[in-house]
Parts: sequence; structure tokens; C-alpha cells
Amino acid sequence: MKLEISHLSIDTYAFDKVEVGKWWDFKNHISPFARIFLVDAGKQEVSFHGKTYHHQRDSLALIPPYTPVDYYCADVCSQYYFIFTCRLENGKDLFTDCRFPYLLSADALSHELCQHLHRQLPGFGLSNVDADSEDFNHMIFRSQLAGLSLQQKLVLQGTVGLLLSRFAADAQRSEQLIRFSKSFQFIETHLGEDLSLAVLADLEGVSKTYFSDQFYEHSGVRPSEYIAHKREVRARELLATTLLNMSEIGHAIGIPDQAYFCRFFKKRTGIAPKKYRLANLIDEGAKARGFPIR
Repeated sequence: MKLEISHLSIDTYAFDKVEVGKWWDFKNHISPFARIFLVDAGKQEVSFHGKTYHHQRDSLALIPPYTPVDYYCADVCSQYYFIFTCRLENGKDLFTDCRFPYLLSADALSHELCQHLHRQLPGFGLSNVDADSEDFNHMIFRSQLAGLSLQQKLVLQGTVGLLLSRFAADAQRSEQLIRFSKSFQFIETHLGEDLSLAVLADLEGVSKTYFSDQFYEHSGVRPSEYIAHKREVRARELLATTLLNMSEIGHAIGIPDQAYFCRFFKKRTGIAPKKYRLANLIDEGAKARGFPIR
């Protein structure tokens, strides 16, 4: 079925060439971002939608967002990676109901594009590529096009568009390919709001029981645990990177009662939020000035 799309918005958040090793072993990773890999040397595996894709030299691979993915490298693999979002005019993610081929052979142009971009944008990659790190997704959000000139931004966006066009040649409409994408997006961007089962089920137009069961089947955890984990990760990030007090952080993650927020954080991490901040605060200047822990 031909896709009729009048407008497409691509936002690229990170790009680099890296060498991954045996540490590149992540299970059930769910990200709000799509990815493109071009493998330059070595081998790696990516599994999702019940299938394992084997990447080797000259593989051009696409990873959809909001999908549980397993990443694995048995030895060493050299890859170019792009982390991006792609939305339609109505704000809906392109991958929500469009099926793409996920593994192609990279042609000479694809290699040339990546090599040229890497020369143009050295050091535009992530400082930490550990997908299991506490604030991985938020770190990606913060990295978007930081410090790039207009020319560099256009080169980057154009490269992603050209690579994505390789996959789009055989794209097809496929309703509900990504289960509950609206809920995943809503949770990611509305942690400070009401994320009750009733709200999320209503967002998807299904019953609470059906939503909870299908969410568990898709992601491996119940909605309540998924949300709690997201709130914990966001709290860790805010404690380590901002000077917000406990009440402000609680409000930011949807737990406005300060006492309950402190209990929630300690139960999940084993440490009180104030002690966590003392041990992890990134602002060394604030530490040196004896910043009061509130």
C-alpha cells in the first residue's frame, strides 16, 4: 500500500562512529528514538518484533522507537549511528503504523555520506553510549544539535533523510505495529502529570484491564512499574544535574508530596535523595561552595 505523507519532520539528536564490544549487551531496551546503524566492520545483533537481525560489514539497519529491543555484540563491531525522531504533520510518530524493512545492504553512497558527515561533525556523539545508564534517554534529548551551525544542521538532517529514504522505498501501512505508542510518548513527556491506568487506557481507547495486560505482554512490565522506573530515573537525573529542592523534583516527576517522594526514592534506590545528591551532584562548583542540600 502506497504511503500518502504530505509533511515529515526529522529531528536528529546524535551521530557518531564508535566501536562497540562485548559490553554492548542490553536487554529489553525501550527508547523514544529511532536509530540507523551502518556497520563498518565486525558483527552485532539486534532483536525485536520476534526476530533477530544480524548486522555485519555493509549492513544498513533501522531500529524503530517505542519497541523492546535487545542489543548484542559477541566481539567487536565498528558502527556509525544516528539517533532521531521522525514525525508526521499531526505530531504522530512515523513508525507507529508504518512498517519498514529493517535491514538493507549499504551502498557506496551511504558509506560516503557517513564518512563525510563524520569529518564535518567530529565529537557530535553521546558522551555515554550505555543504554542501561540512569538518564540515557534524557541525555539524548539534551544533546540535540548543540552548538551546530546552520550548515552543519542541514548536512546532518539531509544525511538522515537520505539514509531513511532507502528504507522508505518499501515501507507499507501497518496499523498498530507499535503497541500503545501514544502511551509511551505521553509517559515520556508528562511524568509530572496524572499517569493513572484510567488515563492511559482512555488515551488508547481500551479498557484498563486490556491495556494493562497488553502493555505487560509488549514491554514485559506492568504500566505502574514502567512509570515508577521512569520517575526514578528522572529523579536521579534532576538530583545529580540541578539545584531543584526535593519538593520541586517531586512535582516534576508527578509525586508532589515531598515525604512520599523521599520514601519512593529510598525504597527504589536504597538511599535517601539528599544523600544521593551529595554523592552524585555534577555541579562541582555548587559542591565547592557548600551548596545546601534541601
